[in-house]
Amino acid sequence: MWIFFDEINTCNSMGLISEIFCNKTYRGNPIPDRFIFIGACNPYRILSDKNKNIEFGLNLINKKQKNH
Repeated sequence: MWIFFDEINTCNSMGLISEIFCNKTYRGNPIPDRFIFIGACNPYRILSDKNKNIEFGLNLINKKQKNH
């Protein structure tokens, strides 16, 4: 079984992703060899003065700050 993780560089679970891909374990438990993991990352982007205020990836917004 092939399992595809998309945009792995934008998630806030990089430790878990690393464990799955590198150690072939999930929370310390071995993952059966029949599982094959594939991951995709967003491309690296160089910020210029024109787009330096743009944020990429997963962003958390404090609701109190957003309403003021």
